[in-house]
Amino acid sequence: EDRVDVESLPGGVIEIKATTHDADESLRLTQAYAAAIAERFKRLNEEQLTTKRSLIDTRFREAATRLAQAQATLDQFRSRNRLSAIPEAELGAALTVRTGLEAQLQAKMVELDTLRRFLGPENPRLLGVQSEVRELRNRLAQSIAPAATPGGPNAGELTALSSQYVNLYRDYVFAQSVYQIYTRISEEVAVEELSGRTAATVQVIEAPRVDAGR
Repeated sequence: EDRVDVESLPGGVIEIKATTHDADESLRLTQAYAAAIAERFKRLNEEQLTTKRSLIDTRFREAATRLAQAQATLDQFRSRNRLSAIPEAELGAALTVRTGLEAQLQAKMVELDTLRRFLGPENPRLLGVQSEVRELRNRLAQSIAPAATPGGPNAGELTALSSQYVNLYRDYVFAQSVYQIYTRISEEVAVEELSGRTAATVQVIEAPRVDAGR
């Protein structure tokens, strides 16, 4: 009985075995299956890259718009209230750092959510971002702790004007961080697209051959 067996082996290896009454036919079947699998993987990779590019382009445009709006709103607020363009001068060093960390953490969570759409849970890139999230949370907790170095008013001592400045500055840092994230991811997708056009999606480890012992 003619048959073709396709088996998935450890390490992402696929083994194809064709059993027929004709050695040449078995060889042709094996080659055809290998070519079909390679073509299917190529199309899946192209579809994933197209989906990824569409999402990242949309997010990048949104991030650019958000950053421009946040920058304009912050600049107008500073000008209207005659405030320094240096946050530390108005809020103090400690509160400025804390506000920046809050915004960076929010942005890093956005990056984590985006990467989870395309990467598996064991992917080194995803694990690296998760580590960065933990580090930011630790730094934020340390900045809030009572033992933190004094450097200006805390959130409970802010005037209405300073409180608004904190919120606008946080929005700006968040928008800036998200924009930088999507700029980097967009560049990475461009590299993936170039690699996808020039590199084989499937590598043949062992060329199809006839088993002389059978």
